[in-house]
Amino acid sequence: MIVLALFRKDEVVSSLTEAGRKCARPVQIYLIGGGAMALRGEKDATKDVDLILGSEDDAETLVKAFIGLDYRLHPSLPLDYAAFTDAMVLERGDGLRIDVFVAKVCNGLALSENMVERSDFFGRLGAIELHICSREDIFLLKSVTERSRDLEDMYILYRKGLDRDLIFRECTDQNRMVTPPNERIWESFLLVKIEEMERRFGIGIPWKRELRSRQNRELATRYMLPAIASGNETVKKISTTLNLSERIVRHRISELERDGLIQVERGSKPHKIKIKPE
Repeated sequence: MIVLALFRKDEVVSSLTEAGRKCARPVQIYLIGGGAMALRGEKDATKDVDLILGSEDDAETLVKAFIGLDYRLHPSLPLDYAAFTDAMVLERGDGLRIDVFVAKVCNGLALSENMVERSDFFGRLGAIELHICSREDIFLLKSVTERSRDLEDMYILYRKGLDRDLIFRECTDQNRMVTPPNERIWESFLLVKIEEMERRFGIGIPWKRELRSRQNRELATRYMLPAIASGNETVKKISTTLNLSERIVRHRISELERDGLIQVERGSKPHKIKIKPE
């Protein structure tokens, strides 16, 4: 079994530079996770380097470069990598681990346009154009991993300062990008990790209540639209079917109508609610 060492900023940069010199063509890489935090000076060192690439071709080019530097593809994932089923894990003899993802991390967090725009350009390392993902996006990613050190990294990022509205917007964007849509609700994953942070570090997250409210709205929307499509056309029927209070149902109905997802026929009582034709 390989025991992971800790790798500092200069070692991460030198490893990526060596790979960049080996790459057969230019590739764009987005660094996320502990490696990104190390390069920004938010932690002293990292055990692994998580990289997102936009295409299979770019990933193949990068993996070939690392293999040419005596890295090997890990045949099976470590026990604490349960969420990393879509990673290509490369290891070097001294313990440096490179996790390569294509377009999506941990079968969930997609490389969105907003994530790309928020990233900081670090530099060109040979044929590699390296970008560092934002604190907010790293924070969100770590909410779906199960490694114990990820909770510590979330705490570090929180202490450095986070834009909660940006996190909320990305949760909404990621919810819409997931296929099928019921697979993951990002607010729920994040809420669980935030509550773990509060317990472990004895802190209070001031925007937890808003996050919980957003989670509940997302849950209601996920299940309310199928319920309406199945013929539950009144507030009372929806409330009974989903075991939600009529107050919550009315509130979500007004938001869904505002967003153009449903239409409310007010010519009779009770009002009839229907999915808006596309």
